[in-house]
Amino acid sequence: MSTKRGTVQYEDYLKKVEGGVKPISMMFVPGENWRLYKDLGEELELGFVDFDYLKRRHGVDVAKEGSEVFAQWQEAGLLELNGRFVDLTLAGRFWAVTMSQLLTNYLQKKLKNNS
Repeated sequence: MSTKRGTVQYEDYLKKVEGGVKPISMMFVPGENWRLYKDLGEELELGFVDFDYLKRRHGVDVAKEGSEVFAQWQEAGLLELNGRFVDLTLAGRFWAVTMSQLLTNYLQKKLKNNS
């Protein structure tokens, strides 16, 4: 296996692992509310968001904090607001991954400013 930074040999990697060394090239500490954003992304990919579940599990009122975004997306035909749920339309399902990232970015900034 070759990289632009140098040559990394698979055998060398295996020797390190066998020797008890964990050859990790990159690690990071997840940010605040990362589990919320993970759950939110998973729900969007399944085609819905359950506000009550997210609030119980993470203590964040996603319906309130993201209300502006949800209203715009409903107007654009990407979702339907149904009480405690958001249901994605066919178009919303197509854009679910992008919507998840946009909503995560929005909530990260909004929650940071609220704290």
